[in-house]
Amino acid sequence: MYSEGIKPDDSMSACILNACAHSASAECGDLIYAQLLGDNLELGSFAASAVMDLYCKFGRLDDASKVFDSVFDRCTVGVWNTMIAGYAMHGHAHKAMALLHCMQTKGLKPDKVTYVNVLCMESTKVDSVKVREMNDCIAKNGFELDTVAGRALLHLHARTQGFLEDACRLFNNVQEKDVVSWSTMVTCYVRHEHIDEAMGLFQRMQQDGVLPNAVTFLASL
Repeated sequence: MYSEGIKPDDSMSACILNACAHSASAECGDLIYAQLLGDNLELGSFAASAVMDLYCKFGRLDDASKVFDSVFDRCTVGVWNTMIAGYAMHGHAHKAMALLHCMQTKGLKPDKVTYVNVLCMESTKVDSVKVREMNDCIAKNGFELDTVAGRALLHLHARTQGFLEDACRLFNNVQEKDVVSWSTMVTCYVRHEHIDEAMGLFQRMQQDGVLPNAVTFLASL
């Protein structure tokens, strides 16, 4: 392609970088990224997200952050989501939350993916104030009833002490309850030492035709 004088556009660059990520080759990504910079091409949102995602998967958060900074002035929500997901993936809860706030101050509205990325962080890394803050933000933006975001928020509440009532409300609002939703709520009751409620929900789950999984059985023992 290069030998014929054709340079890749943003979408093609992103596809190549994603292929590098799937082939478990960070070095391949480095070469492609260096080539793009050497060609003085302005890194587009798709390519930026792809190279950041590759670096995050290999734990190279500093490199991902440098790419993010290089496109900061023209970042789309997708680029922000990639960096937030990278921090969340590696347990950097405060950095992920700081980036979420920064995103909003820049006038960009977080989408469902943004919140799901943040909600997937380990609860031990997020204090109760942050959990409450995320809960309010998600409710305000109308994502609480979304199946994916609702389940992620339920999972976080179930792992955080002091959010039993919120977890119950979310569970009741989840329109499509699968085995994960039921198991999460059973586990939540157990963690809060509401054993009778946990057993009652376990029985109700089976009455509704949902087969328990290993997590449900462990929680109910």
